[in-house]
Amino acid sequence: MLLPFHFLFLPLTYSFYITTFTMKKLVLLRHANAENGNYHRDIERILSIQGLDELKLIAPFLKKKLNTIDEIHFSGASRTVQTTNVFLQYFDVSETTINKVDSFYNAEYDVYQDFLKENNIKPESKTVVIVGHNPGISQFLNTIIQDQFYSLTTCTAAILVSAANSWAEINSKNTTLEGIYEPSEISNL
Repeated sequence: MLLPFHFLFLPLTYSFYITTFTMKKLVLLRHANAENGNYHRDIERILSIQGLDELKLIAPFLKKKLNTIDEIHFSGASRTVQTTNVFLQYFDVSETTINKVDSFYNAEYDVYQDFLKENNIKPESKTVVIVGHNPGISQFLNTIIQDQFYSLTTCTAAILVSAANSWAEINSKNTTLEGIYEPSEISNL
């Protein structure tokens, strides 16, 4: 193939820059099922046997689906801390990228949204998990997707794929839903 004439005489100092574009994956995970026992405070509720069973299904499934995660952020409630700890048994994640966010406890959608907008996620991170509570985690999902209403059941993961340049820019125009995965449906996949 012949190159155009002007291409043949490019100065030697001219360099070509090839940029690679990486899609971002945001995983919204509702905590696993918790006990309804007699707790002094809701924040102290721990996972039920059903919740632990849910995690045994969803965590290895997400490990196969995602392979790695770069960061995980979770509420300080006992049930989200437990969900995160079991989930992390399936992933190699540096301690510096595991982050308890007290404001996620029973947060409305705007708390999650502000968390992204305030650049709390490292720019180089490609896959980030947020473990939270309903109704806020589902509301946050719905503000991003906007084409359908979702209410995440316990231990359900929504995987979002975004072409945003930064985590702070994730929105409905540059992000799509890859899938919603419930523990009860995983054995069918």
